Amino acid sequence: MIRAIWVLALLVAPGFSSTTLAGEAAHGFVLAVPDRGFLGNEQARRVFDKLSERHPARLLFVTDDRTGDMLASDVEDLRKQVSAVTVLPLFLSEGSPAFDTLEVVMAGLKADTVDRGRVFGRSYLAVEVLADRLRNVRSPADKHLVVAGYGAGDKASCGAMREGLARLARQAARGFGFASVTAEVWPAHGKAGDTRCAGATVRGLRQGPEPKVLAPFHLGPKYDSRMNVTASWQRRMGDKGRVLSGLLPHDAVATWALREANRHLPLAADDIGVLFHAHGADYHWNERMRRAAAGLAEDYRLDFAFSMADQRTIEPAVERLEAKGARLILLVRVFGRETSFRDTIRRMLGRDIEGTGGVAAAGGMVGHGGSSGPPPKRIRTTAQALTVGGLGAHPLFARALLDRAQAHSSDPERESVILVAHGVGQDKANKAWLETLERLAERMRAHGGDAFRHIRVATWREDWSEKRQAAVGRVRELVRQAAADGGRAIVVPARTTGTGHAEEFLKGLELELGKGFVPHPLFEDWLREQVAAGLETYREALGGRLTSALRKAAKAAQGSGR
Repeated sequence: MIRAIWVLALLVAPGFSSTTLAGEAAHGFVLAVPDRGFLGNEQARRVFDKLSERHPARLLFVTDDRTGDMLASDVEDLRKQVSAVTVLPLFLSEGSPAFDTLEVVMAGLKADTVDRGRVFGRSYLAVEVLADRLRNVRSPADKHLVVAGYGAGDKASCGAMREGLARLARQAARGFGFASVTAEVWPAHGKAGDTRCAGATVRGLRQGPEPKVLAPFHLGPKYDSRMNVTASWQRRMGDKGRVLSGLLPHDAVATWALREANRHLPLAADDIGVLFHAHGADYHWNERMRRAAAGLAEDYRLDFAFSMADQRTIEPAVERLEAKGARLILLVRVFGRETSFRDTIRRMLGRDIEGTGGVAAAGGMVGHGGSSGPPPKRIRTTAQALTVGGLGAHPLFARALLDRAQAHSSDPERESVILVAHGVGQDKANKAWLETLERLAERMRAHGGDAFRHIRVATWREDWSEKRQAAVGRVRELVRQAAADGGRAIVVPARTTGTGHAEEFLKGLELELGKGFVPHPLFEDWLREQVAAGLETYREALGGRLTSALRKAAKAAQGSGR
């Protein structure tokens, strides 16, 4: 009876769920952070508290050769509760001497005892913390930014730490418009003579008339509010420049720890959130899309965000999915082109920093003036978040459009199908859209569409008045040509749903008019294939872990329509 009450208490306790008992208890974490002295270590404890609320965890301060015994004890203790342990390194750079110490002591453990997560400095959340500090600078175009690191022990660590800090500085400062952006790394106390970092001095920053902003971004000593590296810089800078707040405290650091922990837990279908993102219109348009996607809710947590990549619409949906327990959120873009809003959403989710298309590491950095204001904050979530989708020339889309044409066909040898898409104003981008339509047409022909006399393609360019009139004229001419010699035109909108403005644009002409992808049975297949593609990216590119059942389901869905 007592045990039953204890289990019930866990189930209703904040932060606990059935998933916590079944999945998370099998995995424990060690948050490893450089020893910073009392105040700095207390700030690290606040991060650890958030982690330990969710998972079995221990806090490790990396000091000297005694660190090995402390880590071995932590791992041994955790292994009494869990079957796997991961070290989460709260470090800015793999080049720091303290990180080297951590690597050495981890190498002394049994190979199958513990693994290591990615360092904090590689995450988009590190960039967000630094960017938040920069948001407090007025008139950045008039100021020279120096992002300051600390703790190099020799020439090699100085170079590695400076390179990583320069990357973070460039990524965080992008869009602010500082007059210049540089990164400097100060040597650890007593190491100035052993490194090339000896030239990084506050005295040098004080020289010259240019207004300077020093952004401390390090995990150096912080014994109390006065005995710490940043405070000493503030005293030495005096009135020659401004010194911003340091790395900690900041809520995004705990978000990183929870997010990195989530990546190491095997995901079941119930841990996945699917965020359906489409343009949106009136109630009826939106409801058609909701109903078409409803089947996914049987397997995944599902939410919707109808907008043109509006973060104030997308972010609450991400928060809702996270609150429901989603550890991986796959934002599926339901737009005609594969590239529609892709880069905007990738940035929102931090994939521009962590993904393969991220901002390159900074070399000789210069500012970019003329900024109209600081860039928007990225969405900060403990879930891993990816974006997939865009219909493009997907085979399932092609087959659905062929079904639309065949539904209006009575004599295909006399009929011409005209695929028409929204189009864009820029000529180069519109040409790319036409090329996508041609690939759709080829796939339609390969599945029986070659029975039609022709399959033609066009775009309306409907939101660009200076281009629209000529584009509509070309489509009307294609309809007239199809009607020649007793023929007939079947116009099929290559859209997510509906017909758009086709009836208005083609008024007065004889033709058959189809409709877009939704509703169609193949649309849910397409959605599931996008989810499967996202899971594969999560597993391969991010090193995420899936349960065997989920791997099997994803493999079955991947490529099912090709």
